[in-house]
Amino acid sequence: MILTIRDGELHVLLVERGNEPHRGRRALSADYLRPGETLECASRRELKQETDLDAERLHLEQLRAYSDPVVLHAAA
Repeated sequence: MILTIRDGELHVLLVERGNEPHRGRRALSADYLRPGETLECASRRELKQETDLDAERLHLEQLRAYSDPVVLHAAA
């Protein structure tokens, strides 16, 4: 999920689904990690792919991501 603040308001990047199910509906921007790819690289790739923005010129920050459900429950 990609968030930003513009004019003091929080915004979220939504995309229009191109495939079924739910073609034409809005969804959160997301993709799979490629083998050996970091979350940061995947975020930059997805932002470029969906918006054509140059992520190298923007500040991106990872807030929290968990890939292990045990870690998620331990943090709660």
